[in-house]
Amino acid sequence: MNNRLLDLQHMIELFSRRDATYFKAAPLGIHSLPGHFRKMEKDLERQLLSKTQGDGEVETNQVEASDVLSADSLFRAVVVQRSRAYVQKSQEQHASSA
Repeated sequence: MNNRLLDLQHMIELFSRRDATYFKAAPLGIHSLPGHFRKMEKDLERQLLSKTQGDGEVETNQVEASDVLSADSLFRAVVVQRSRAYVQKSQEQHASSA
């Protein structure tokens, strides 16, 4: 389970071998992986600034985080999202065809 964008960055660094320029080629054109994630964090924080709780604390909900991530080219290129229902149906289909 990932709770922060930094968690995703660290998982991506596993296969990019911590090469900050791994995604610099087209079509992504990301010259600094850490810089890209800092920008994503700032974009998310900026989106949430107007939605602070009464105590001034910012709480991110899944929809807001999803909006930022779904607009990100790196996220769309490396993450495969599957719902539990999709996985169960896929497993059932695979079992019946075997």
